[in-house]
Amino acid sequence: MTVTRPLFAGLGAVLVLLSAAGVAACGSTDEEIELGAVGVEAGVGALALRDIELDNPPPGGYQTGSAARLNLAIVNQGRQDDYLVDVSGEAFEAVVVDDAEPSTPLRIAIPAGETVYTGGSGEADLILVGMDESLLVSETVSVTLTFQQAGAVTVDAVVSAPLRLTLDRYLREIEEGDA
Repeated sequence: MTVTRPLFAGLGAVLVLLSAAGVAACGSTDEEIELGAVGVEAGVGALALRDIELDNPPPGGYQTGSAARLNLAIVNQGRQDDYLVDVSGEAFEAVVVDDAEPSTPLRIAIPAGETVYTGGSGEADLILVGMDESLLVSETVSVTLTFQQAGAVTVDAVVSAPLRLTLDRYLREIEEGDA
């Protein structure tokens, strides 16, 4: 019995050391892990575009001829400032920035190392005017964003669902026993 006790004690010490080394190895990695926002994402040049969507529509969705706010975050991961110089698409006539005339040239600064938000609480409101078709929640519209340095990227911006609609649907599913 005295022989097995030191053997088990030695085994226990080895297991503790091995598990500590394993835990330490888990924390040391050269692999970069990126966490993205929920929603439509894209990238062009040194720019990352996140959470690209059309604002919550009015009841019944966006109607033909109406206007829709384009919300997104533009992350400049580079060392050089860039500028959003055009927003275009076949599903709308023009883009208006901050209630300016549609003929006003678009030029929104995207400073190096910073994030610029458009939409309700962002630096600029981008309003797509003259929608050529009706759009409902979760439908998409193709939008091309052109930057002075990075170039152009085309994305399918989704019509976002109002939180109230999402909660109503969830509560209805609970009542029906589907959730």
